[in-house]
Order: sequence, then C-alpha cells, then structure tokens
Amino acid sequence: MGSLMPMQIKIALHLSASGRLTHVVVHTVAFALLSFLLARTVNSVCWSLAVLAATTSFGIALEILESFVFSYPYLLESSDMRLDAYGAMIGCLVATFPRLRKQR
Repeated sequence: MGSLMPMQIKIALHLSASGRLTHVVVHTVAFALLSFLLARTVNSVCWSLAVLAATTSFGIALEILESFVFSYPYLLESSDMRLDAYGAMIGCLVATFPRLRKQR
C-alpha cells in the first residue's frame, strides 16, 4: 500500500517501513486482504487459483514498477515479492477453504 508514494507522504501517513516486522506485516496483510476479497467473488477452486496468480503477478509488477520509478532498476526486492505471494496464498486459502469443506 502506497509503494509508489513519495517518502515524505509515506512517513506522514505512517506507511514507511520503520521496522522489518512492520514491513513484513504490511506486505503480507495487504496482499492477503486483496486476494481474499477477490477469491470470495469467484465460485470455483480453479478461479481461486486464477485469483492467486493474478494477485501474485500484481505484486511482482508493483515491485518492478517501483524499482523503475525510484531509479534503481537493477535492485528488485525479491523478498517483497515473496511476501506478496505469501499474502496472496493466505488470502486465497482462507477464502477457498469453506468451499473445499462443502465439497467433501
């Protein structure tokens, strides 16, 4: 959230990653929430997997865009991409799990 904002605005809104734990939590929760909300709108496990792929791709694209906007194109934050993917997986699993239980 706010990855493309100037640093002054991030600091004013308390979005800057002041600590590693805060950074991890923000990335993971943001993408878990996004994928959860999207996965709740679909009605099959296959579409939930498509949501997972789309949400993860969105996180990767944001990180790539961020690296170019802030003029460090050779420094991709793979750890942030991983956190985005973990969050997307968590959100999709939480949204899809009730559906899986009903199918049994």
